[in-house]
Amino acid sequence: MPDLAADTFPVSVPQTGFPALSSSASGSSALSSKSAQSPGEMTILMGNLTGEMLSLSCSNAQLPKGVNFQLGSVFDTYVCDRQAWRDEIDANMALVMCGEMNTPCEISLGPVRFKSTEKRRRTSASSGGSNQKYFMMNVIVHFPEFDIRINHATYMLEIRLIPG
Repeated sequence: MPDLAADTFPVSVPQTGFPALSSSASGSSALSSKSAQSPGEMTILMGNLTGEMLSLSCSNAQLPKGVNFQLGSVFDTYVCDRQAWRDEIDANMALVMCGEMNTPCEISLGPVRFKSTEKRRRTSASSGGSNQKYFMMNVIVHFPEFDIRINHATYMLEIRLIPG
């Protein structure tokens, strides 16, 4: 059985409500070794099967208004078109698992619309307005090295969200 301690790292949750990696986790091999993030860029480590967010980091504290990702929550609950997101991830994972997509690799999903936790002022139903706000981020999904001999239930994806 592999040493599980080598694959774990501490996570801290700031009082502001936006979880981030602790400084000791930022160099973890669980996240790619990208040394520089764009301003406002977020990196999320997500369990492939569960979609659960296991770690989050951000390049600075100036995030788009309405961003409130929470550790342990399912990533696609924040995506406006959940089915399209899941279909894309599942299709690419199928290619990885059958060996048709070599890993490690990255795919760009382009701009993706996310639900905002910030609400607009209430609009009247007669105006047809919505009080739900959205924000757009460019999404890059990193598929780390995949070994068919390892249980795919433990496989994790790195999701980079880049303002733009």
